[in-house]
Amino acid sequence: MEIFTGELPFIELTREDMLEVRWSRSLLPIIYGYIMPMIKEKWGVEKGTEKLKEFGRRVMEDMLIHWTPKGDTIKKVLKDTYKTHFFIKLYKIKEFKKETPRKWFIYDNKCILCWEGVEETEIHYCVALGGAMEFLLNSLNQTGYKKIPKVVVNTIASKARGDKLCTHEVIEVL
Repeated sequence: MEIFTGELPFIELTREDMLEVRWSRSLLPIIYGYIMPMIKEKWGVEKGTEKLKEFGRRVMEDMLIHWTPKGDTIKKVLKDTYKTHFFIKLYKIKEFKKETPRKWFIYDNKCILCWEGVEETEIHYCVALGGAMEFLLNSLNQTGYKKIPKVVVNTIASKARGDKLCTHEVIEVL
């Protein structure tokens, strides 16, 4: 047992434990800052962006083994996801109901992956969150959540690239 925090050492944590511990809030940005330049160097901007989105999808796939979000709408599900896993309140979700296909914009002012002043700014740092949201929503759609459509999520702005908010565009797939 860790003397100072009273929490289990990292090596002893199960997946269920990891979902409960807030270590991800401080550890992820540190690791991410080191790997972003390597990703860009190895795959370039376009393929690196897709690799990060795929990483987010795989992380969410693992999370869904041990957790099911509360809610039956995109707004409720994403608010619960941010609260449960990122330990923050989602800043804003704006829905465009009258557009076809329907669209939602997710605005995040406390992104766990972005921070200002990073060296690598060609790739949106939070594109992995977009991939995670896309996998989450599409998985719920496939398992019978009738109010949640099949979607594509694009990250269109990020604090790491100098934007005021991280912004993900959710587009219904018709």
